[in-house]
Amino acid sequence: MKFNLANIINSIRDEIKYIFSKDPDFKTLRYLKDNKQKFITKKKFILAGQTFNVYIYKKPEDYLLGQYTKHKTIIINKKIFNHSKDFQKYILLHELGHKMTPWPAKLLSAGLFMTAAILLIFATLLTVIFSTYMLILIAISMIFGNWINLTFLLPILIIQIALLLIVRLSQFISEGYAECYVVKKTSEKFYLKIQPEYLKIRQNNKKRRLKKMTIKKYPIYLFWRIYGWISYPKPKFVIQTYYTLKIVKKLFKTL
Repeated sequence: MKFNLANIINSIRDEIKYIFSKDPDFKTLRYLKDNKQKFITKKKFILAGQTFNVYIYKKPEDYLLGQYTKHKTIIINKKIFNHSKDFQKYILLHELGHKMTPWPAKLLSAGLFMTAAILLIFATLLTVIFSTYMLILIAISMIFGNWINLTFLLPILIIQIALLLIVRLSQFISEGYAECYVVKKTSEKFYLKIQPEYLKIRQNNKKRRLKKMTIKKYPIYLFWRIYGWISYPKPKFVIQTYYTLKIVKKLFKTL
């Protein structure tokens, strides 16, 4: 590989610009590029009394339909425009819901995520250290014929699983509020009506993934399926949560 000082300087300059820039266009386009999502156009939408910009991208193998990015912008996969107008509205409102999430929910979600993520890193490091130590002991025990009890590693693994669930709980809160926002800005009937179409799209995506799946990649796929299952609330739970929050809000107003 040929050493090119000019390219290195340009890369460093771009990284500094990316970190300190406050331009949402620049940051979002860079985000799309980093994720190999081809930017098509930026479009303005007026929905639920809100005016907001959406960055439309193209990536055929991308199974995501939309995303609220870390730069507080909304990106949408072009493929959603192949579906019904109601479905487009649902996806746009869901992503807008992330943007409109009130600060207590954001704070709770972010707090859970950061705390659990940091503790999870430490727990993983401890596991790696103990595992290395145990491999040495196992090797010694195999030589001398005395097996070592490994049950003391079990609490660390349980803690890791618990922390992983807390990380997903933060995602569950975020996704749950976005879904409640859709119900709030449309209706229970609209929300439940759109679910079969959404489920069909998810099933088709799953079939396409499985066709490309190799035995080697299947355990990772299975892990992410379980991981995703505990991150997204079910439609009936969303409806129940929405009406519960409405009741709680009325109670606070009367106090």
